[in-house]
Amino acid sequence: MQLNGVWFNGSKTLSNLGLIALGSLIFVIGLNGILVPHGFLSGGVVGLSLLLHYLVPVANVGVVYFLVNIPLFVLGWFNISRRFMLYTLFGLLFFSLLAATYFPVLPQIKDPILAALAGGVICGTGEGLILRSLGSAGGTDI
Repeated sequence: MQLNGVWFNGSKTLSNLGLIALGSLIFVIGLNGILVPHGFLSGGVVGLSLLLHYLVPVANVGVVYFLVNIPLFVLGWFNISRRFMLYTLFGLLFFSLLAATYFPVLPQIKDPILAALAGGVICGTGEGLILRSLGSAGGTDI
């Protein structure tokens, strides 16, 4: 199948979309389940979104993430391959939607060092799965 001059293989496309979706879910579990309750920051655009959320608690992390990514996506659209950017569009929308709506209840971690390690491992695993695909979830990965 060809879309906007880019060829897509059906099973490979579904595999990449699945990796992006699963990675986004795992990352959001670490984000909303550990980082936000402990007041931790992350790097990149997620960290900026968390910082804005902490400064203005009414600002939802997923919505802020999406809004901050709009100019990055536009820049990427003109400078990076269409296939990568189409996968990234899916990842950006899926990640933002999950971050805005999914708030898992995880067991309470009282030790801040253990919470930081657990959050880093969970978020890192999610990001690794996303980057294993041919796209990203936006942010500085673009």
